[in-house]
Amino acid sequence: MITIGRIPRKLQRFFRPLRIAFTQRGWRHFWPLVLAITISHGCTIERLAKTLRGSTHRTNHGEFLWRSCWNESQVMQTIALDMLRSLFRKNDRNIFLIIDDTQTLKRAKKMHAVGKLHHHATGKYGFGHTIVKVCLYYRGVTIPWGSWLYVKKEHVKSLKIAFHKLTDLAASAIRGSCLPAVF
Repeated sequence: MITIGRIPRKLQRFFRPLRIAFTQRGWRHFWPLVLAITISHGCTIERLAKTLRGSTHRTNHGEFLWRSCWNESQVMQTIALDMLRSLFRKNDRNIFLIIDDTQTLKRAKKMHAVGKLHHHATGKYGFGHTIVKVCLYYRGVTIPWGSWLYVKKEHVKSLKIAFHKLTDLAASAIRGSCLPAVF
């Protein structure tokens, strides 16, 4: 069985710019989970935790994924910019920003920001989340850029956050997509 104890030298260039997005504790969970996901066929936290040498209990990794404060979009954008730099060619400067709202049905009704929605894929009503997802498309490669949860007006007050319409989320994703001057 393959076990992971430290970041391999060949991958340190990939992980180095991502380090600033995490606390020390969060970093100890993030990079091993990323490596475990890429080299294992396990889809559960328990299977991934078995791959990690000297790892903490599987519940600690699960807690990291759903409780820790780190900016997932910032991490994705750092990776995307690194990939764009590696793909860059002077003669091809066309880069496309793809924006989509994705509806995810949930069984639970007591989750934060879960509301009734019309699921377009099935044509039925159900409880779920709407997520604005943004990708970059450059030279035939689709690169994830970020995702933002749409919170309905009725849930905003209980979560103590500002309300943003779907179009506002899309507009802020466009405004916030600061690509290098090379493009």
